[in-house]
Amino acid sequence: MGDNPKAVAVVPVGPRCDVTFVRDTLVSIRRFVPECRLIIMDDSGRGTGTAAAEGLHATIVPTRAPDDPPFGKSGGLYLTLSRAFIEALTEPFDLLLRIDTDALVVGGTFVRASCDAFAADPQLAVAGSDRDNRGGRSGPARAAIIRRLFNPRYVLRNPRRAVRLWRLAYVARRNGYPLGSYVFGGVCVYSAPGLRSLHEHGLLGLPELAALHLSEDHLFGLLITGTRGHLAELRRDGQSLMGTRWKQLPDSPEQLVADRRELVHSVRQWNNLGEAEIRDAFRALREHD
Repeated sequence: MGDNPKAVAVVPVGPRCDVTFVRDTLVSIRRFVPECRLIIMDDSGRGTGTAAAEGLHATIVPTRAPDDPPFGKSGGLYLTLSRAFIEALTEPFDLLLRIDTDALVVGGTFVRASCDAFAADPQLAVAGSDRDNRGGRSGPARAAIIRRLFNPRYVLRNPRRAVRLWRLAYVARRNGYPLGSYVFGGVCVYSAPGLRSLHEHGLLGLPELAALHLSEDHLFGLLITGTRGHLAELRRDGQSLMGTRWKQLPDSPEQLVADRRELVHSVRQWNNLGEAEIRDAFRALREHD
């Protein structure tokens, strides 16, 4: 990987995204990973991604995932991200940052930490906020996957697809990952070999997988562990670099920066603060750094 790892960032932009907020997220990426290749999957239908990325040297991919499942969610987002990953694989890279528009980059050492983690474990495919049954947090994911894998109607209508999914689940279990293991997708880091493995196994961009209506986090977790890939918490010197929750920040902007949590989600809310105020706080900390 050398002294200057090659990074690529993938940012899906949906129809409800605010152009100002999207740009703030993109600027945070450029601030801490200035040389990264920036790929924006614009699902907005109105050019939000293009407007937000003006002057930031990004590759814009206008895309509209199918109406069923809805674009920007679950299976639709799996298809959009699959397309982005395939695009990313057209050029060499060492790590891929997958980041939602309600996440921010607030530090840059995660790049080297990711490369070190991938070098230490060549089977590590994705690192971030590790959600698996060993930590007791993935019960809903496991239940959702079981409902689909063992749905009699689905199995009878799609026997070959069901067998393929069962095989993935079996390999994942043999690989030491309980059903439902995944890394939180709002912001995480993929390895190039991990994504290449999914592509070579023909597991990117399959409509039949999108039709399972699983969360894209849960689906990618199953696909990665089912192809012998590993998942892990992203750490530096034993300390997690992640500051994530689903719908709000896990702590205040000031505390997250003080704790060196470099990848944060979701900036939509923290206590009584709204998204604009939270972004202002992180921006002030970023400019003061």
